[in-house]
Amino acid sequence: MTPRRLLPHRNPGRREAVDEEIRHHLAEAADRLIDQGWDPDEARAEAERRFGAVERVRDEMLAHRDDDGRMTMETVRALAQDVRLTLRALRRRPVFTWTLVLTLAVGIGAAGAIFSMIDAVLLRPLPYDDPDRIVEVGVVLPDERGFVIPSLQRDQVEEWIAGADFLSEVAVHEQMSLVRTDGTEPENLAALAVGPTLDDVLGLTPALGRAFAADDARPGERVVMLSYPYWARTGRSPEIVGQTIRLDEEPWTVVGVLPRGFKYPVTSRADLWIPVADDYTVAGRAQSQLNVMGRIAPGLTLEAAQGRADALGEGLTAEQPHEIGWMTRLQTVGHWRGNPDTVRGLWTAFGAVVGMLLIAMVNGANLQLVRGEDRRGEVGVRMALGASRGRVLRHMLVESVVLSLLAGLAATGLAWLFVEGLRAIAPRELTFGMVHDFGIESRALLAVFAVALSSGLAVGLLPALRTARAGGAQDVAGRRLTDRSTQRLRSLLVVGEVALSVVLLVGAGLFMRSFAAIARVEIGMDSERIAAVGLSLPSSRYESAADRAAFTGQLTERLSALPGAVGVTFAQGLPPQGGGISFNLELEAEGGEARPIDDLVNFNTVPPGFISVLGTRLHEGRGLQAGDRESGGVVIDRDLARLIFDEDRVVGRRFRFDPEDDWSTVVGVVEELKLGGLDDPMGSAAILYPMDPNAPSAFLSFAVRTDGDPATLLPLMRQVVHDLDPTLPLRTLQTGEELVAEGLVRPRFLVLLIGVLAATSLLLAVVGLFGVVSYTVARGRREMGIRMALGASSARVRGGVLRWGLGVTVIGVALGLGAATLVDDLAASLLYGVAPGDPITTVGVAVTMVAAALLACWLPAARATRVDPAEVLRPE
Repeated sequence: MTPRRLLPHRNPGRREAVDEEIRHHLAEAADRLIDQGWDPDEARAEAERRFGAVERVRDEMLAHRDDDGRMTMETVRALAQDVRLTLRALRRRPVFTWTLVLTLAVGIGAAGAIFSMIDAVLLRPLPYDDPDRIVEVGVVLPDERGFVIPSLQRDQVEEWIAGADFLSEVAVHEQMSLVRTDGTEPENLAALAVGPTLDDVLGLTPALGRAFAADDARPGERVVMLSYPYWARTGRSPEIVGQTIRLDEEPWTVVGVLPRGFKYPVTSRADLWIPVADDYTVAGRAQSQLNVMGRIAPGLTLEAAQGRADALGEGLTAEQPHEIGWMTRLQTVGHWRGNPDTVRGLWTAFGAVVGMLLIAMVNGANLQLVRGEDRRGEVGVRMALGASRGRVLRHMLVESVVLSLLAGLAATGLAWLFVEGLRAIAPRELTFGMVHDFGIESRALLAVFAVALSSGLAVGLLPALRTARAGGAQDVAGRRLTDRSTQRLRSLLVVGEVALSVVLLVGAGLFMRSFAAIARVEIGMDSERIAAVGLSLPSSRYESAADRAAFTGQLTERLSALPGAVGVTFAQGLPPQGGGISFNLELEAEGGEARPIDDLVNFNTVPPGFISVLGTRLHEGRGLQAGDRESGGVVIDRDLARLIFDEDRVVGRRFRFDPEDDWSTVVGVVEELKLGGLDDPMGSAAILYPMDPNAPSAFLSFAVRTDGDPATLLPLMRQVVHDLDPTLPLRTLQTGEELVAEGLVRPRFLVLLIGVLAATSLLLAVVGLFGVVSYTVARGRREMGIRMALGASSARVRGGVLRWGLGVTVIGVALGLGAATLVDDLAASLLYGVAPGDPITTVGVAVTMVAAALLACWLPAARATRVDPAEVLRPE
């Protein structure tokens, strides 16, 4: 036995820990007696009497403890003791504990879910080797506006790569589609044709098999690598390497499977990779253009490499001028990870969830302040028994950490639920560009607990500091009334959470009105009686224009013969989104000056009868007819008529989009026709060109107008296509209403997301206001009793409570509306048909918030009028 074991009291840390445990035990015993109606002084004395001789108990406890530990162990023990005491105290107050934990968990869980999505889309490093040194090459068009297109023309590739000594490794790739024909049903697959060096540039190692080798680039080779998701979708067979699958009715040998979590390019999806041959053909087909990418040579920065690329472009321009020019722009592989609207929408959602988290934290701080007020007596007793302020403060911070961890655990479950909800409503344009899947994985989990810990400490620190200042005689006696500074602090917190709620409600209101405006948009098609099928004709079977023309003719004839069909047409796409986009235009109306415009113009090539089958209303002139292609006749919508001629009665007038183009003659003007999306993300103007009947596109959508339910026509249309070509998969098969509904997915996503966050924030704010008003009424019962004893009426007492609650609400609403004007512009580009500062939204939010606050204050106010003056004054 060591000397220290004989004299345990010489270890001050351990003695203090034992003393603290004794003090806490006495304080709890005194509290229980006070709850039973004992006077505080008598309760404390009785607790000490029941405990027995403090010195004897302390020595016994010290004698039974091992004092060989070092100071760190003592600290650990002290913290462990604090944790035990905290858990014991929290168990005694389950309502407070779970209210605080769930309040924080809602905010933290939502923040974790949104973070997981933003992390997957924008923040998590790309799964390539040193991605910041991998660049993609775009061609800068030779005009003053500097548009960049992502591909080089086929006749530029070899010369440009030969001069690109600033890239240590270079690869080419091109996207295409193939049809797998060896399954039970034909299947459209997205393929990426890649050069044999692409895996080296990206630094990938296949999950199974091997990457492409130089021999695979020989013309005529038929080898393929499967993406991990496609391999998983088709059964995860480890024996897949070496097997043969049929693509476009040709046998291809599987040589490998790409690694899990790997995706390239960022902007698209590929089910499989196939090689680009040495002669830059793919599966025997010549390519008109190719994407080029590479790795910046060692020792060069991106800026230096761009300078060398500029010099290369200038040299090639001088030696062999090209139609689209030789000037290129190098952009890192991760420069585009989402379209601007998607990125802005994500950050808007993140701002909303941060606002909601702040509201939850304010509620938590208010709860802690209330709890601190109630604990002044307990703290006073402990300090009267010798506990230092530091010891009390440490214990309260430990309590905050414990609460934070509990909130983190609850938030993890809620975040998982939020993520599943986000998956259900996420628009395809968001998930399509994701390299990583989103979910509660390690980074999101770390973020959840980091936010939980920091928010828990932030919520508990100020109340802990204020409570640790207790210790006066009134605190020991439990008679101290709430001081004015604490009351003011709680009022300020309520004002803050009301203001934050108003900001979120304004955002949600604007998105709701925007969504309503989009849902009311006339797309230029009577979609109610339309059934549509989308097809991609593979070049392996429909190589020539005559093949495609023969197929479209036969399919049109068979669809027209379906029961209930009253009209059939086809085009490269159907409203509200389809066809192509013209940009970089120099618009010229006959008799006027050519002028460059920034507007995008949507176009479609359609056969005669297109607008009558779709039910598009003709505003002036006629629809397209045979012979219009030869004469340059076109149909435009009213948006384009106003853009070109600044009027919409323009039949017979001519225009062109480039001074070198032939003139187009307007033969008809239709209502506003949506081809660039419901909310015009690709522009609102539209033009219909006459289709060459002998050379239809390989990418077509057929529309059938019926006099019955279009849904009943869909299985018949599937059968017609199958009968005509059993190997041809359907790209889409849907009614016109479903076609339109697709355009509402993105705005609906934002409305639901921001709406749920705003509604939750409103609920948290109302609960917070209710809690503060209720607590204020409870603490002010004596004052109200005196006022009523002196003659104050119930209405006056109730009015006083309501005035206070509505007063802080009105201040919060005013501040929130002011703050909303500062952040409205951030979301302006996401709105359609409504502008920031919309008065209906502003008034609606203010009325909603005040009405909610009135409800939150009414019950406590009514309770205040039921105070019995005799009861509250009897102890006096």
